[in-house]
Amino acid sequence: MKYPAIFLLLSGVVFFYPVASVGAEFIRGDSDSNGRVDISDAIFTLQWLFAGGAQPGCLSSADADDNGSIELSDPIYSLGFLFLGGAVFPAPYPDCGDDPSRDRLDCLENPGCGEAEPCLNTLPDICLPAVAGSFPGVLYNHGGLGDSVGGDLEGTCEALSAAGYVGYSKQRRLEDALPPGRQDVAQGLEELLEVSCVDQDRLALVGYSRGGLLSLELALENPDLFDAVVLMAPAPGNGALEKAMADPGLADIRASFLVLVSENDQCQGANHVTIARDLAEALRDAELDVTFEELDEVPDRCGHYLFDTVNDYCEVSADLCYWRLVMNFLDEKVR
Repeated sequence: MKYPAIFLLLSGVVFFYPVASVGAEFIRGDSDSNGRVDISDAIFTLQWLFAGGAQPGCLSSADADDNGSIELSDPIYSLGFLFLGGAVFPAPYPDCGDDPSRDRLDCLENPGCGEAEPCLNTLPDICLPAVAGSFPGVLYNHGGLGDSVGGDLEGTCEALSAAGYVGYSKQRRLEDALPPGRQDVAQGLEELLEVSCVDQDRLALVGYSRGGLLSLELALENPDLFDAVVLMAPAPGNGALEKAMADPGLADIRASFLVLVSENDQCQGANHVTIARDLAEALRDAELDVTFEELDEVPDRCGHYLFDTVNDYCEVSADLCYWRLVMNFLDEKVR
């Protein structure tokens, strides 16, 4: 069986120590909160610890050995019990119950014990985490204009849901003019907020090229709504970005910003390196929380294409793996 071998390939140990203790009922070892304990729970924990997977909604359930932290020993403990005759899980197991231990782990939600309702959603392009619960929502706004779509709509949406976010990659109308795009991203936000499992207190925008410009404008229109805004090689939009940068309402935005660009993104009719630097400086001048990252040159093509896929360039160089930066930023600012 290939799954138990996963933990044998890991060379490090990850420790997770939360800061508070709150309690819903749970089953020890039921990391994915589906109401039963099996091999999928060990895999779920390993993916969260080492591969950017979704965080357990009930951290206490992922603490399989009940030592007050979540680390490599927990999936090992689970696999030992399931396949090697190891020690049984500490209480509560095998039925739902409260945590008898005094530790700092929380259990915010556990649909396996009936605390969470299924997500109600009628949109075909929404990407949902694999478990039930309440999750941060992220609206992804793609690049491109005319008959061209820039960015990875499907891949970005799926990567967000795999990391424990409700992702929505709404495709805009393919028109050169900005007003239809503005209408479409505003509608996308409304549609995302209608998804029942989206936590409206944890929201973010991710925008690429023209989608970056539109994301900044959307943040200006909703200054108190978002926790984080990621802008990847934002487009000038025939002066629209410069106008947004000079808007006095910029200082009212409460979101933290991550601005990304590749060192050789000087194509597509604009020097996006200079544009991104100027934007980061304008955000800092507005006394906003800003992180600016200038990534390595994209080999053999224009740097603007770095953001056309989620992680293809991760295979070329770790320094071009922009999605890791995006997820670390979202996890810090939104989750």
